[in-house]
Formats: sequence, C-alpha cells, structure tokens
Amino acid sequence: MCRPWPSYGRARCRSMRMWRPAARWSSRPDCPSCAGPLVFWSGYRRYVRAASRCQKIFVPRVRCGRCRVTHVLLPAFALVGRLDVAETVGEVIGQVAGGASGVRPAAARLEVPCTTARGWARRFAARAPELGVT
Repeated sequence: MCRPWPSYGRARCRSMRMWRPAARWSSRPDCPSCAGPLVFWSGYRRYVRAASRCQKIFVPRVRCGRCRVTHVLLPAFALVGRLDVAETVGEVIGQVAGGASGVRPAAARLEVPCTTARGWARRFAARAPELGVT
C-alpha cells in the first residue's frame, strides 16, 4: 500500500480531517482584490504572547478562485509581524505617549521586555504625525 509521507496511520488522519479553524462562515467572504468568493486554503501556526504567556494559534489562509491570490485571516487581537497581542502594545503606547510613565515602568507592569516596548514607542513616535496624532 502506498501512503503519502509522512504517514500517520488511520487514527491520526481521522483526527486531522476533523481539525479545522474555529470560525465558520454563514456566507463566504469576498476577495478584497476582485470581490470573488474565497475558499479555505490551508494555514499556519504562529506564537502569540498575552499576559507574559506564549500560545500557539492557527491562522487560516483563504484563496480566491478567480484571481488565485491567497489572503490570511489574522485574528483581531494579533498584529502582523508582532509576537505580543494588540492590547499589550496599545497599553504600553498609551502609557508612554500619554505621559503616565516611561517605557521601563510600563513594560515592567505588563511583563514585556523593555527593549521591545521601547521599539513600539519609537515606532509610534515616528508615525504619529502620519496618523494625525499630536
């Protein structure tokens, strides 16, 4: 019998077939590029840090049948290219930009490395004029 590599056997394949992202759509979302229907097209796992605890999440990928472009359905709490959740980043930036505290105390309160928090604050300060924030 020929099995594709890696072979997990029957029991493992059954459980993997049932493994799907939690979100189910009542109607298919439209492609942001051409407004065509999107279909589930694999995905990947990535780490997210919330409350100083890292967790792995599954990020589904969808594909447009019309223009053949793939898109990622990133959860609202996750940021592109960032390990920490949006709430943590926003709290640090809010405390630092609002003048409530410096970078180190804000990072210590949320148990985030101070170098990471400093990078967020610098990036926000550089982009604040573009965003219309004074």
